[in-house]
Amino acid sequence: MLVRLLRRTADTLRGADMLRSVTGGLFRVSARATPRAGNGCGLLCHVTRRRVSGLASRDGPFNSVRLEATGTFHSPDLVQAISKAKGAGRSSVWLTLSGHQTHLLPEALSAGFRIHSGGGEEVECYKWVGSSEDKVPPYATATVAVAGVTTDADGRLLVVKDRGKRSSWKFPGGYVDVGEDLGAAAAREVREETGVVAEAASVLGVRVVEGRGRRGDVKDLYVLVHMRASTTAIEVEHVEEIEEAKWVDLPTFAAESEHPLNRYGAYLAMQALEAQAAGGDGVGLSLDRVGTLADPAEKVAFLRPCEAKPVP
Repeated sequence: MLVRLLRRTADTLRGADMLRSVTGGLFRVSARATPRAGNGCGLLCHVTRRRVSGLASRDGPFNSVRLEATGTFHSPDLVQAISKAKGAGRSSVWLTLSGHQTHLLPEALSAGFRIHSGGGEEVECYKWVGSSEDKVPPYATATVAVAGVTTDADGRLLVVKDRGKRSSWKFPGGYVDVGEDLGAAAAREVREETGVVAEAASVLGVRVVEGRGRRGDVKDLYVLVHMRASTTAIEVEHVEEIEEAKWVDLPTFAAESEHPLNRYGAYLAMQALEAQAAGGDGVGLSLDRVGTLADPAEKVAFLRPCEAKPVP
């Protein structure tokens, strides 16, 4: 009897190993002997499904932990990850969910995560676990666009008119792309809207408008960049947006323009040209890349007053 029981046990364990192997460890098999009538003994097998967490973790910036949803997870899995991060002295735990994983968002909220930001096909949540007060900044609350206040060697100003709008002549410009610095963005917008090739000289100023966005909590930053044209031929690339582009007399445009942004930028451009004619670098802020941060991959730029000496 004992020999038969041991053989059955061995067969059961081999079957359990095969089940674990085929299912990637998803099932667990346990067996125990049970008494039977007549001094007999049987074998009771119990198959259970193991709860496997669909979370992977890695170190993140600012002493954080980044969680990646590799499959389905539940609130207890997140609570365990939070506890582990807290025990390791981390400051925050972050979780990013792609579009097809957003059904898991309630699990994250149940575990104490907060929605931080979202865009495209992702939602990013976080949980502060540091001993100090929450130091995670809120989601981005500003949009950044540039205007290319472009002048040529003769002191003329480049302006455009939008298609299908009752708008006056204005500077070419638009939103800054992700990973793009101000000078590059202004040069791209000028080229796309007029065909003119120009290089950034300085930042003349920044217009700040409050109360934008769906909830009125977004700032609109419009950066006026003085551009020096190296070509003057006009060929509009984005004809679906721009009706016309032309060169105009700068002082006349500054005096006659009714839009405050146009007038503001034109007068600053006049001052920049006067400063350059006097041997200076212009007015406003120069766009610098300094030292080890000169690598464009760093995406770091410095704005230096034109009258200040360059940093060695």
